[in-house]
Amino acid sequence: MDAKPEYQTGTVKPESQFPSVMLTRPGVMYLVVNLILMVTAVNYSNHNILVVALFLLSLFAVSLVMAVRMLRGVALSLGEIRPVFLGQDVHVPVNLSLQHSSDAIALEIKFELDNGDSIIRRIKSPESGSGIEQIPLSPGNRGRYTLIKVQIASSFPFGLFRLRRTFPASSTFWVYATPLDKTTAHGVRRNKRGSERGDSVFLRQYRMGDPVRRIHKKSLAMGQNILVKDMEAKAPDSQWLQWDGLRDLATEQRLQALTRQVIDAEQQGRTYGLAMPTGKINPAVGEAHKHRCLRMLAEF
Repeated sequence: MDAKPEYQTGTVKPESQFPSVMLTRPGVMYLVVNLILMVTAVNYSNHNILVVALFLLSLFAVSLVMAVRMLRGVALSLGEIRPVFLGQDVHVPVNLSLQHSSDAIALEIKFELDNGDSIIRRIKSPESGSGIEQIPLSPGNRGRYTLIKVQIASSFPFGLFRLRRTFPASSTFWVYATPLDKTTAHGVRRNKRGSERGDSVFLRQYRMGDPVRRIHKKSLAMGQNILVKDMEAKAPDSQWLQWDGLRDLATEQRLQALTRQVIDAEQQGRTYGLAMPTGKINPAVGEAHKHRCLRMLAEF
C-alpha cells in the first residue's frame, strides 16, 4: 500500500471547452459603481470621470480574459487511490498542470462521488505550474466509492468572477472496516475449525492426567465435551474465518473482528478463507487475496 501511485497515460478531458463564468458579489458591486461613474460622467460632461470609468471597465474585461485563459489551461490527471480503513483519510493523487501560469493560485477542488456526496477542498496550485497534490478526503462510511466528477473553481485574479471547470472521472477506491485493536481482539473468540483460542491458547480434548486448572469452563458449562487449554499447540496451517462463528458480537463488531483476523492471518502467512452470508472466498494467501476478503467485509 506504500507503492508509488501510477498515473493515467492521458489527462482527463473536461466536459466543455470553456469554463462556466459567474459574477461574484464584489463583481456585481464593481459593475454597479462603474455604471454610476459613467452616468455621472455623461450627466455632468466630466471627461475625467469618464476616463476613470472606461479604465475600470477595461480592467474588468481584461480580468475576465485572464481568468478564462487561466482555467482553460488547467490539465488534470488522477492517480491510483489506495484503500484505507474507516477513520483514515483517503488521499487522492491529483496531477495539476497550469499551462498559462507559473504562480501559485488559490483553487477550489470539488469531488463528486457516486453516492451523491460532494467533498470540497481548497488548495494552491503548484508554484512551478505543474505538480502532484495529495488531496485528503474523509468518507464517513466503509464500502466502495467511485469518484465521478472533479470540479475546479477559481476567483482569479481579482475575485470579480467565479469560474468553474468540470472533469469527468471514474476512479474507484475502498474504505475497509476498522480492524479491532490487538488488545481487544485478544478476547474475541476465533473461529478456527470449531475451536476457540486467544492469541496463543488453543483447545483440545481432555486427556487423563491434564491439570484441572486448564479445563475450559465455558465449554463445560455449555454441555460440550471436556476441553482443556493447550499452551503448546501450533496454529493450523489454514482456517476459515466465519461470520457465524461470531454470533455473540454486533454486526460492526463482527466486521471489525474479521478484518483483524484477515490482517493477522496474512501477516502470519497462514492460508485462510472467508465465509459470509453473502458468499465465500476460498482459502488462499497473498495481498490480492487479502484485499478480496477486506472488500467483501467492507461491502457487507
